Amino acid sequence: MSFKIDIRKIIRDHKSTLVNQNDGKPDITDKLSFFWGPLVAAALLVYFGALIKEGMISTIVSVLAIFVGLLLNVVVLLFDIVRKADVRKVKVELVREVLANIMYTILLSVACILTSIMTLINFNCYLLHFTNFISYFLLFVFLTTLLMVIKRMYSLFENEVNESAPGL
Repeated sequence: MSFKIDIRKIIRDHKSTLVNQNDGKPDITDKLSFFWGPLVAAALLVYFGALIKEGMISTIVSVLAIFVGLLLNVVVLLFDIVRKADVRKVKVELVREVLANIMYTILLSVACILTSIMTLINFNCYLLHFTNFISYFLLFVFLTTLLMVIKRMYSLFENEVNESAPGL
């Protein structure tokens, strides 16, 4: 793979944020939230026949495109936080982790768009179910990762407000 489009570092950096800070090992709740939960949800949707329809794909693509734009704006806000002179080491580590999570979320949205479009191809029944399963799985991973990014961004901004105006 060309080093210019190598995304493995983003994936590794994101994966390293899904560990317990005390022992450096993945937490069982993280595994449930970011892997097993989406896996089971996707399997149930496909099992019960909730396949992605043609009209849903344009909605999925539109929503994900909007989120990519918003997430790129959040990256700009992160750089503004980092540029401040009184940045503490803990905050810098959190900013690095959030940046990895945001970039991973953007990659997930691209993968979701591609797999959603693949559901339009007239595969045989098994491949159609498989592409729907992968699409649902990636969408659920996207949602859980997006929620994590929102929570972490809230913590960063709350910290910024507390440092800027301690009396509030």
